[in-house]
Amino acid sequence: MKVLVAIICRMPSAPSIETIEAVTFWPAWQEIAEARLFPLFQHETSLGRAGMNQLFLRHVREWQPDLVFSVAFRNNWESGIMEQIDCPAVVWFSDSYRADFVRQQAVKFDIAIVMDDIGEKLLAGHPNVKRSMWACNPSLHCPGTQERDLDAVFIGGTHGGKESYLRALCDAGLSTAVHGLGRKSGRVATAEYVNYYQRAKIGLVFTMSADGRTPQPKARMFETPAMGALLLAQRSPYLDSYLKLGKEYDDFNSAGELVDKVQYYLEHERERIAIARAGCKSVRRKHTYIKRLREVVQWVIESV
Repeated sequence: MKVLVAIICRMPSAPSIETIEAVTFWPAWQEIAEARLFPLFQHETSLGRAGMNQLFLRHVREWQPDLVFSVAFRNNWESGIMEQIDCPAVVWFSDSYRADFVRQQAVKFDIAIVMDDIGEKLLAGHPNVKRSMWACNPSLHCPGTQERDLDAVFIGGTHGGKESYLRALCDAGLSTAVHGLGRKSGRVATAEYVNYYQRAKIGLVFTMSADGRTPQPKARMFETPAMGALLLAQRSPYLDSYLKLGKEYDDFNSAGELVDKVQYYLEHERERIAIARAGCKSVRRKHTYIKRLREVVQWVIESV
């Protein structure tokens, strides 16, 4: 199958920082299909939005792919563009709380992929809504060989109400490595991100969306255990469908509970390592982007 992958590959404000699409979806597509990359931001920067859309159409007409795949990040596509291509167009949504954006973009595509029940309800009138989930890139998100010399690690932005949790860890005297957008340390490059979690005993994941009100799936729910750290995640309605609570990961629902569980797992090394290993094995076996995208291909075949 020939797949044209239209994604944003690097952050416009920090060209050295690869986006999640670049290190997850794109490598997986290269493994399972004859894939070509259409880097949205680079073309839009040089040609403008209208010029980028016309260049996209030229790529489609010249190469004639069997499938176009895009990850919804912002309103990149002009009205009527997807209707002009002769193959199925698939869009992947990650932020269902952005209700108006999801509705406006989904109608442009033949297949809309969401990761939660919120997205499914939003797009109830769409003819072809599918449910999938984040995963890991096992070639990148791997345990490594470093000593696990960091007690707890969180890399991510300041949104979603997580700062009170992180302050509680600090107040309890727990050593926590924290980096990300909006922090003094700023974003970290992909290799550095991986290095932190390969050194972490515990990887923290906060599942609240940027609006601070909506729990949502996070890629780190799978990347963290894949890199060998114990996944300690904010309670979520989605995780138990993929990992076993208490056996492959653990959760917390308050700052006090987070502090207690970090202290507990630092003091109970055998239990921490056993859960971390079980989570790593499960994610790397069952929850990879290659598996997710093979399912996308099957949906496309069934829809034709």
